[in-house]
Amino acid sequence: MPEPTPTDAPTVRRRIADVRATVVGTKGLRNRVAKHTTALATLKTRLDDQQQRLGRQDQRLKDLEAKVKLLDRAITADTAERDRRDTQFGTIEVRLATLELRLDDARSGLSGDPGAGPDDEQLDAGRVLLDEVRTEHARIRARMQVVSAYEERLRRVEESVAELYEGDRRHLV
Repeated sequence: MPEPTPTDAPTVRRRIADVRATVVGTKGLRNRVAKHTTALATLKTRLDDQQQRLGRQDQRLKDLEAKVKLLDRAITADTAERDRRDTQFGTIEVRLATLELRLDDARSGLSGDPGAGPDDEQLDAGRVLLDEVRTEHARIRARMQVVSAYEERLRRVEESVAELYEGDRRHLV
């Protein structure tokens, strides 16, 4: 078995390695490798954090897309309902105008048969009923206009908020 190296041998070997590193040009290589290893570990940590953040943002994006899909369906249903009501209101207005003309014709005696027409009480009752229906119809139309104006205003506010926060990291939407 070989004899152990004297205690100053590692120092000599170390000095020889340092001289060789100086001559070859690798003297600062250990320090640079350690520095780059630390930098890579830091970058790896940041990359992992970014991947987690990206995963959370992907989930939020999917949630928002689902909400937008639901809102689009609701808007489509709302538009169809509004169109249906507008059609009904138009039909009611036409029927009321026809009824009013018939009442006017009956009152003036243009129906052709003077004995077949309604009496004055029936005509007055019909006129009162027609006026009530027209008044209620006007109220409903005014309410629908208020609702439509409110929805339009809300849509404009939502658009301006979306434009304002577009690309802002702090905003959740």
